[in-house]
Amino acid sequence: MVKHDDRRVKYTKLVLKESLLQLLNEKSILDITVTELCKRADINRNTFYTHYQSPHELLRTIDNTFTNTFISKVEKSMIHGNYHQLFYNLCLHLQDNKELCLTLICNGKRDLLTNIISYFKEDIVEKWKQQSSMDQSKVELLYTFVSGGSVSVLEEWIRTDFQKKPELVADEIKEILVVINKKFINKV
Repeated sequence: MVKHDDRRVKYTKLVLKESLLQLLNEKSILDITVTELCKRADINRNTFYTHYQSPHELLRTIDNTFTNTFISKVEKSMIHGNYHQLFYNLCLHLQDNKELCLTLICNGKRDLLTNIISYFKEDIVEKWKQQSSMDQSKVELLYTFVSGGSVSVLEEWIRTDFQKKPELVADEIKEILVVINKKFINKV
């Protein structure tokens, strides 16, 4: 009995996720009602409210699942500070979830990428602080600048329907990081 219920719950959540993403291709999350989401998913409102309080909560769940899946895959590679590998893995993850990314990023969900990159902030800032003569606030400012630019590069790649290969996008970000590293972190 439990396995049957688990399958039904998984199916219901999957249908709700797919229905929400379809609706996001048509309108803003602000304009999506529980009623139309349930109609699209062919479930009743009580079933929806069993799992979520609002379409916003469902969207947050989608975001969190996407982010946590990526982080769990790459967290170990960050031990050695391999930023190129981080961005390459991120590009692969984005491309593997192309439809989701296109829907979310093209509908203004910038925080999807920002949350992923921000997860690594503390470790990166600490490493840069150790490698440079800059104080904490300047290193954090530099991180904000670099992460914001990286998010913009990734967003542009997504908006252009992943036309470049993931390796190329990661290499482009790496080249920028190398210049910044030489100029600000490891001054020669």
